Amino acid sequence: MERDPKLLIAQDRAESLMDEGAYPEALSLYLWLVDNEPEDFRHRMRIAEILLRLGEKGKSLDVLTQVATQSVLCGRVMRTVSACKLGLGLFPEEHKTFELLLTRLHRRAVLLDRPPVSPPKDDGDATDAETGAGEAPVAGISSPPSPPSSSEGLSELINKAYEAANHYASVAEGVGDNGELELAAMPFFSDLAAGDFVAVVKGMNLLDIDRDTKIIKQGEDGNSFFLLVRGSVIVEKELEDGPPVELAKLGDGSLFGEMALLSRSPRIATVRSLTRCELFEVPRIVLDDLVEERPRVASSLVEFTKKRLLANLLTTSPLFSRFSREDRKSIIKLFDKVLVDEGEIVVEEGTEPGALYLVSSGEVAVTRAEEGKEKIRLATLGPGEVFGEISLLKNQPANASVTAETRSVLLRLDRERFFNMAMQYPPILEYLENLSEERLAATEEILSDDWVYGADDLIMV
Repeated sequence: MERDPKLLIAQDRAESLMDEGAYPEALSLYLWLVDNEPEDFRHRMRIAEILLRLGEKGKSLDVLTQVATQSVLCGRVMRTVSACKLGLGLFPEEHKTFELLLTRLHRRAVLLDRPPVSPPKDDGDATDAETGAGEAPVAGISSPPSPPSSSEGLSELINKAYEAANHYASVAEGVGDNGELELAAMPFFSDLAAGDFVAVVKGMNLLDIDRDTKIIKQGEDGNSFFLLVRGSVIVEKELEDGPPVELAKLGDGSLFGEMALLSRSPRIATVRSLTRCELFEVPRIVLDDLVEERPRVASSLVEFTKKRLLANLLTTSPLFSRFSREDRKSIIKLFDKVLVDEGEIVVEEGTEPGALYLVSSGEVAVTRAEEGKEKIRLATLGPGEVFGEISLLKNQPANASVTAETRSVLLRLDRERFFNMAMQYPPILEYLENLSEERLAATEEILSDDWVYGADDLIMV
C-alpha cells in the first residue's frame, strides 16, 4: 500500500518538534502516527523517549520493553537491536532486561532451521518514488490532531499515548514463537556467540543520517564501522580519470566500513546515503576493548571482511573484467591470502621470480635502486592492482622492490599456479603481457635523464 504523504509530513514534523523540545506537540503527532501506522515500531520508540522526558519513567520503560519484546516476536532483528540499544542507554539500571532480550533474539535465531515468516514492513523514511508522495492520499487517514492546551489535556494525552504504544494486537496477531527472522540475515552478528553479540550492541552508537550524505569518504582513515538499521546507501569507488564505479547498494541490516578498520589503512571506497538512514556505529576504541576481552569478536569480523574484500576485487580489478562471474570466482580461489605489516618488503630487487600479487587492501610502494643514487619511487599501488608479473613473464630477477606502505592484505599466486591459470584463462595472460610492456616503457622513461614526473602509475616489477 502506498504511504500517504500526510504520514511523511507528520513524521518529519514530529522529529523537528522533538529536536526543539516541544514534547507535548511531538507526543500528539506520534500518537496519531501509531494509530495510522501501528506496524512501524519506531513511532512507539519515540513515544517512550518523550514519556521519559516528560517525567513518566515507568511508562517509558514499559513502552520500550514492549517494543523490544514484540520486535523479537515479529522477527524484526534490526528493530530489536535498536530498541534494546535505546533501552540500555536510557535505563542503564535495567540492563539485564534488555540484555536478556538480545540473548533471546540470538538464541532463537540461531536455533531456527526453517524459513522465517516475513514480518510486517517497517517502511520508515522511504523515498517519494517508493511511497507515492505527491499522488492522491490513501483513503481513511485523517489530518494530525492539535496539541493539548492544558495540563489536564497533557495528562490525558500521556495516558492515550501509553496505551496506544503498548497495544500490539493488530501487529503481532498470528506471529508466534516459530515466526522469527533468522539472525543470519544480519552479517557479522550471525558469527558471534550470544555474549559477544550483546557486548557489541552495548558498545555501538546510534546515528541518524540525512539523505545524500557521505558517511564514509574514500582516502580517509577508518576509525569505525557501521551497521545499517534502516535506509539504503551506495558504495562507490572514486576514480581519477572517470566517474565513480558502483560497487554495491546496501539496505537494512548491511554492514560496511570494517575493512579500513581492520587493516588500519585509508578507506578504499565512499559510502553515500540514498535515503535518510538510521545506523549503528562501532568506533575503533570500542572494538579494540571488545577484542581484548573477547578475541572471538575479531575472528568473526575478519572472516566477514575476507568475503567482502574478495567481492570488491572481483568487481573492480581489471584483471577480472573480461570474465563471467563464475570464472572470476574460480580464478580468485587460486590465490593465497597474505597479510603484511607496514614497512615489510614483499618483493626485493634482484631476487628470482616468485609470484604474482594482487593488492586486496592497503598500499604498497614500488622502488628501484640506482647506483650512486637514492632509491627512486616508481609507483604506489592500491586495491585491485597487480605486481610481480614482469619477472614471471620474462623469467628474470625482479627489477624493483615492493614494500608495504600500510598494513595490507595481498593475494599471492605462486609461479606454477600462475602459468596454469594463464593457460586456462588466456585473457589474463594477454592483459598482463600488455601491462608489462607499458610498465617497462614507463620505467625506462622514468629512469631516463629527460623524465617528466607524472607516470607514477606505470611500473616495473
